[in-house]
Amino acid sequence: AFSGATPADIDRRARTLGNRVADDAPAAVPARDDRDINTFDVTTDGDGRVVVRGDVDAVIGEKLHTMIDALAAPRPEPDGSPDARSPGRRRSEA
Repeated sequence: AFSGATPADIDRRARTLGNRVADDAPAAVPARDDRDINTFDVTTDGDGRVVVRGDVDAVIGEKLHTMIDALAAPRPEPDGSPDARSPGRRRSEA
């Protein structure tokens, strides 16, 4: 709190330190490979919007990323012009 670091900065630093400790401990599993701490939640907020939040290991993350990218490829508009949607919009529609 006194350092001025954001919660995201603290989380990144803690993960880095945890991974270093896990790399040095023979029986420990690094967080990037630990499926026991995976979470993936889909909820609805008060406005009726769907909120997706997840924290998954590297393998599941890569599979999810590959699946969404395959469905989010740009496609031409009906008149033949390039896809006008942003990458984020294409991924959300995928």
